[in-house]
Amino acid sequence: MRLHQFTEKNLRGLDVFFGTTNVISGASYDLGLVSTGATPQLTFWITNSGSDTLTFSSVSIAPGLFTISPAISSTNLATNTAFNLTVTFHATNTGPQTGTLTICLRLSWDCAG
Repeated sequence: MRLHQFTEKNLRGLDVFFGTTNVISGASYDLGLVSTGATPQLTFWITNSGSDTLTFSSVSIAPGLFTISPAISSTNLATNTAFNLTVTFHATNTGPQTGTLTICLRLSWDCAG
């Protein structure tokens, strides 16, 4: 089984790192061959190095073979703060598998409603 792609969409003023590499939208990460029943993980470092608090409107992953931790919904990230986001792949099917990580945010002063 292979994980081919995670994608970050709708990013403004947010830095996402995988190790020491700053992730760009559309970047791909390959977990290599994974045995059925295994649960390999990728950990991303989410930072706000900007001057405004960032508000996540949603963070999601699809399909259901992938999960994220911690669950994030309507969370604020103050300037100069960070947290880890872990993606876990639950290998239950054979063959190549693709997941898409989507991080949507808006600047707190730009929120409508």
